[in-house]
Amino acid sequence: QGCLSLPRTGKLCIDEQMVPFTGRCPVRQYIPGKPHPTGLKVFVLAAPTGLVLDFVVYQGKNTFQVTGGNDRGESEMVVRRNPPEVAVIRWLDNKPVVMASSAYGIEPQDTCRRWSKKDKRFVQVSRPLAIAEYNTNIGDVDLVNRMLSFYRMASHPRKLTVRAVFHFFDLAITNSWLQYKSDCQFLGKKPLKLLSFKLFLGQKWKPQPNAALRHYGAIHLKEMVDKTLASRCCRPGCTSKTYVMCTKCKVFLCVSQKGNCFLK
Repeated sequence: QGCLSLPRTGKLCIDEQMVPFTGRCPVRQYIPGKPHPTGLKVFVLAAPTGLVLDFVVYQGKNTFQVTGGNDRGESEMVVRRNPPEVAVIRWLDNKPVVMASSAYGIEPQDTCRRWSKKDKRFVQVSRPLAIAEYNTNIGDVDLVNRMLSFYRMASHPRKLTVRAVFHFFDLAITNSWLQYKSDCQFLGKKPLKLLSFKLFLGQKWKPQPNAALRHYGAIHLKEMVDKTLASRCCRPGCTSKTYVMCTKCKVFLCVSQKGNCFLK
């Protein structure tokens, strides 16, 4: 609902996004060429800034059949006249390409340089306007995917539902950072970087105990937590990771030869 309520610009792009997952799943997809080729496929609608406006999770095979010619470069279009008008275009490249657009149709067509396996050379192929505009704006979703890949949640659950929830948490945080960055530019302020923004949200979710509680008596005991991955030390300025948690404050603090954050 938060994505659907965001304002939309004139040019938007729909592309595929992968939720990395290699476990068992009936709708798991493999798309070669992606940074994470195996996982759950999501169709994402994004603005030129990378802001996600809508998404649909792929839930099974859905075939869209349109009849037409067999010569490369041929195209045809079917238009729904009832508002909002939508044009469905079929263009024959190496394989048939089917696209829907609410802004563009076939005309005016241009030509693009494509590789011909049959002739072993580049050939000029006619291209509909909607395809050309899509190729120009396809980077919108790729920008989102690139930002998501920087600082994903460091967890590798074997259940698809947990992996999908973590993915959409990352997506929501990235969307929030894009809106925050836009607001800072409007106000003339310097925005935080994406990593600093995520760390700031993490501190807000789990606030630090006050100084009086931290240094109260001898009730602060160390407890070794049975976890697969170590957690980052919660003391400001410390970048170490640890499995030791304070039983009173319920925060992770590191104890090593380099230093003891319990005493600081």
